[in-house]
Amino acid sequence: MKFDQIAMHDARGLPLKKLFLELGAESWADDTVTSIGVICDPHSGEYVQIENIAQLSFNYDIFPAEFELIHYLEGYNFLRFINYGALSHFGTHVVDIDHWREYMKIRDFKLVQEVVTQQHTSEKFNKHYHYAIYYHQNVRAHWKLIQRVYADVEGETNQLLERYK
Repeated sequence: MKFDQIAMHDARGLPLKKLFLELGAESWADDTVTSIGVICDPHSGEYVQIENIAQLSFNYDIFPAEFELIHYLEGYNFLRFINYGALSHFGTHVVDIDHWREYMKIRDFKLVQEVVTQQHTSEKFNKHYHYAIYYHQNVRAHWKLIQRVYADVEGETNQLLERYK
């Protein structure tokens, strides 16, 4: 297991991308993705069903890992209360996201958002993913587990939503 993604939250709509372009990071892959899942409401602690849309920009030259800029366009998301550019998460691609649930739970990681991607606007990213984002009070960073969904996106989504009813 290794971290193979680092992401920043670009709350104001890609001024961070403009900054990186000015610094010479010219190669970007863009996508707008619609996702369905759950988020932990920070006030009640309850899991709430959500649908959100995010504008994503990926660069593979800045770091020796995938670098992602995230700007949420619509819907509730775990970064909702951060209105400035900030570190969003460190990501790890995994084969089976369910394998990690107990590992994270017994180590006091709190699930803050879990979704399955439904639609992508870029043909390059015409894949579907199931991801879960965790937070730990002592670590003070989000950890995103990312699993590729190869077949039944609707079934994967329904299974996720059933888990949190």
